[in-house]
Amino acid sequence: MNTRIAWLGSVLVTLVCGAALALLQQSTAALEQEMLRADDALARVLGGLRRRGGELECNAIRAFVEHSDRPDVSLGLVYALEIGSDGIINGEINPRLFASLGPGFKRLMLEGREDVLRRLAGGKVDRSDRIRELGVGRLRLGFDLARIDRVVQETSQLGLLLLAALWIGGVLLALLVSRMITRPLGRLVQQTTAVAGGEVHQALDSTARGDVGRLARAFDQLRQNVASQVDAREQLRPYLGQMVVERILSEPNPLEIAAEERAVTVMVVGFRGLSSLGQSMGSTDALRMANEYLAPVIDAIVDRGGMVSHLALGRLVAVWGFPQPVKEPERSAIKAALAVQAGVRQEGRRQAAIGGLVLDPCIGISSGRSTGGNLGSLRRVVYTVTGGAVEVGCLIERQCQPGEILVNEAAFDKVRGVVNGRPCAPLMIEEMEEAVPLYRLE
Repeated sequence: MNTRIAWLGSVLVTLVCGAALALLQQSTAALEQEMLRADDALARVLGGLRRRGGELECNAIRAFVEHSDRPDVSLGLVYALEIGSDGIINGEINPRLFASLGPGFKRLMLEGREDVLRRLAGGKVDRSDRIRELGVGRLRLGFDLARIDRVVQETSQLGLLLLAALWIGGVLLALLVSRMITRPLGRLVQQTTAVAGGEVHQALDSTARGDVGRLARAFDQLRQNVASQVDAREQLRPYLGQMVVERILSEPNPLEIAAEERAVTVMVVGFRGLSSLGQSMGSTDALRMANEYLAPVIDAIVDRGGMVSHLALGRLVAVWGFPQPVKEPERSAIKAALAVQAGVRQEGRRQAAIGGLVLDPCIGISSGRSTGGNLGSLRRVVYTVTGGAVEVGCLIERQCQPGEILVNEAAFDKVRGVVNGRPCAPLMIEEMEEAVPLYRLE
């Protein structure tokens, strides 16, 4: 934009300078005509210089001719001749001015003043475009035409220099004005682009004047509103979960998310006796203790791409495969289980050091099919996962001993050879005719 405005300003300056150039050409032409009229007027004046008795006042004419080449005189009178029927009566020439008309005039001047005057009187000097001769009665006056050309050229050069200075100054002024106009606007564009890119907490410069300032202040107010909404959304993100928030924001109508069934891996983490701690140590201390143990569990799950689907005081359910499908959910879930075990043990050592309660997690992992979608109504809704894999995972966790990680066969087959595990007592489910083979990770 800055370049376009500067270019437009330069075009306008050029048009103005072009008009000024046309006026300059007209003025130089008028100056040339004025100098020619001045020569005619001088010729009439000199023709009227006569003494009593009708004789020409030669001394006054000689003074004009002798001083014609002075820098402060622009008469350009080269010679003056009064010719009678029998030849020259009176005559005067300015040798320096005559010789300066060209090489040919200079050579003629070497022949002598009188000889040049006779040649001029006889019309034997080629005046061409160097001398303009005017006749007033018997008086013939020769004017230097080059003088007119020099004055016109000097005037034109001066005018062109002024026009060049005007054009350069105009272009610089256009650049300055365009910079003054577009700099705050360009800064506003950069800042609004940054805001559009997600930097909603970047304050906009609203110190500009005029419409740009009003636009900046209005947009900054809009940015503040968006920033407050973003802050509110970020504060709600831990309550809903990162993956659920992203899924909700990607849907045109989140309340109409359809239920989906797919293959997933579920990990259930439980702490024996944690839910009943409120009776012995008070609900506030029990909640604090639960949070201290759940923190490393949730970190291990989220860092490895899992979604916390259900969270209670003594149990946590995590899913790999909802709300979006993931690659190798079994590997991610088992890596998360090992990280949960290590993190809880570290927290247990910290609790032991301060006299707190030491707990070990019970971790059950199940791969199978489950269904994910909205649960509730328009007034209260949660995104949840339910079905076979979740139910089996919860049953496996109940069968675990503190510190154990039990995995069903469907999940262990995907990581066989990657992690160590050995068969253990199968899971007996009343609704199923066959037991579910289980493996204990080591």
